[in-house]
Amino acid sequence: MLEAMACGMPIITTKISGAEDVINESKNGIFISRNKISITSALSLYLKNEDIWKKHSKEARKTVESGYSSDLILQKHLQLFKSSITE
Repeated sequence: MLEAMACGMPIITTKISGAEDVINESKNGIFISRNKISITSALSLYLKNEDIWKKHSKEARKTVESGYSSDLILQKHLQLFKSSITE
């Protein structure tokens, strides 16, 4: 999911573990139910509304850049490592 978002792809997903932490409904992706109608509706929304596609694409990229950059993830890992060795 993060790799696709880094490439500027909005996400269409179910509410699986982790997705709710990354996807902001109607900002950088769409949550759907696990059925044909829901999938078709989400795909149609993006295919028929270029403005929404572009807006969600831009926000998807921003989400990754602001919260999941390699520097930020490295810092979080270092903090976790340091806290685990000092306890």
